Amino acid sequence: LSRILPPPPKEIAVKLEGMPECRDVESSVDLSSYLLKKLADGSLTPSQASLMSGIIEKHLKCLQINDLEKRLTDIEEKLDEKQ
Repeated sequence: LSRILPPPPKEIAVKLEGMPECRDVESSVDLSSYLLKKLADGSLTPSQASLMSGIIEKHLKCLQINDLEKRLTDIEEKLDEKQ
């Protein structure tokens, strides 16, 4: 049978309408809550929700690094002004 029918796709695209944007730590909480609701109502499988959570975590780390870089630049500029 596997020679006649192609294997099913391993990944299926999921459209998540109304998904909140992750702009900072506070909005990541809203996004996590949104994913939990989608998992609970069956819109996402546990593996899809887990994958999305990992992506959100990486995105949040990027946002945090960007924020730290801006803060460090501000501190360096203030120190240069004092000297």
